[in-house]
Amino acid sequence: MNETDGKSELLGGVKKGSLYVADLHDADEELNRAAAEACPMRIIRFEKSSNMKLDSLSTSKKQVDDLERIRGAINKIDASILRHLSQRMDLVRELGELKKSADLPVIDKEREKVLFARLEELGREYGLSSVYIHDLWEIVLRESIQEQKKLS
Repeated sequence: MNETDGKSELLGGVKKGSLYVADLHDADEELNRAAAEACPMRIIRFEKSSNMKLDSLSTSKKQVDDLERIRGAINKIDASILRHLSQRMDLVRELGELKKSADLPVIDKEREKVLFARLEELGREYGLSSVYIHDLWEIVLRESIQEQKKLS
């Protein structure tokens, strides 16, 4: 059995040097997993709906390395964001305890207005839209409020 026989062919891809460039089966994740395990080469998956043509994709080692480098950097940033969100939640709990002991309400609408204005301004400095910042922080604040309400 050669490298592209069997289950790996189910990916519908082509061999490009030491890479197997393949389509992702839209609905069958189990089929994708089985095919990936059967294929001993690195697999690069593309959505079937992608406009990118495999023939025009001269996937060079540099391009693959660049993809991996960028995705690795994104993964590190994602981990940092989660670590910081965890640290933020620890502080939220501490704040909740202080509010509880001082008999203060969990929700402070004035503080939220100031927070959103400050974060939206900071976001603009980083080139982020105010809608993105607002939507993101609504989620963060909702979780913070839920966590503080647990302490009441």
